[in-house]
Amino acid sequence: MLKIGLVTALFLVVIASFARAWSIGVERDKQAVTRLTNKLKTVCVGRFLIDVPDEAEIELRQARIDGFDIAPFSETAQDFLKRVADRELQIKAKPDYLGGSKNLEAVREVKTSSGLVGKIFIHSRTVEEGTQGNGLGGVERYRYEGITTEALVHGHGISIDLFFEDRDPDFIEDLHALVNQLVANPANHTPTEPGFCMDRVYVRDPLRAKQREQIMMFARLPRHPDVEFMFIDLRSRKPSQPSSATFQLSLALEGEHA
Repeated sequence: MLKIGLVTALFLVVIASFARAWSIGVERDKQAVTRLTNKLKTVCVGRFLIDVPDEAEIELRQARIDGFDIAPFSETAQDFLKRVADRELQIKAKPDYLGGSKNLEAVREVKTSSGLVGKIFIHSRTVEEGTQGNGLGGVERYRYEGITTEALVHGHGISIDLFFEDRDPDFIEDLHALVNQLVANPANHTPTEPGFCMDRVYVRDPLRAKQREQIMMFARLPRHPDVEFMFIDLRSRKPSQPSSATFQLSLALEGEHA
C-alpha cells in the first residue's frame, strides 16, 4: 500500500475557509492549522494509507470490485440469518424469464477461512434473442443471456452484501472466489497483508488488473462543515505497470464558505 499525507491540502483548506477573517485573525488561523495537523490518524482507502486530522469524519462509499457492488454494514447474527432466509423466499417467489417457478437457479452455502458465513444466490436469468443484419445483406440469429449473482455473508458483527445484475453466465464462479477473499474488519484497522480496503472490510490479494477496484472516501472537518474532501481510488493498470502507478486519483473540494 502507498502512504500519502493530506497535511498540505488541509493547510490550504483551513486557510481558504478563514479567508474572510484573514486580516483580523491571522494568529487564530495559524493555531487552527496547528491543531488540525498536530494529531493525525491513518485511514486505509483502497490501496492507500492516508493521514488525516484525528477529528476528521471519514466515510467510505461505492465500493466495487469486478463489477460487484459491495455493501458492508453492522448487523447481528440473528438479524442476518432472518434477512438471508427472507431474501431466498423473495427470489423464489418471482417468476423466471419463461414465467415458471425456477427463478432461483442455485444456492451455495458459504464458509470462508476468515470466518464469514452466508449464502450465494444465482437467480433472475434474462434472455434476449431474435434476428439482426449480419452486414453482408443477410440476417442472423442472436441470443444474449445474463444472470444475477448475489452473496450475503456475515462475520464479526459485520454483514457484507455483493451484487451483480445481468452478469455473463460464464463468469458466475467469480463471485465465490471474491467472497473467499473478503475479511471483516470492524474497527477499520490497517491490514497486515496486501489487499484492498473498504469500510469495515478488505479484500485479500491477489486481484487481477481487469477486476477494476473502486472506492470513494469523503472526509469532513466538524468545525468546518462547508468543506469536504473527496478521494477516489480507481484501479486502471496494465499488468506490466509498476504498482506505484496503478491508480488514477481525484481530490476535490466541495461547498461554499460561510
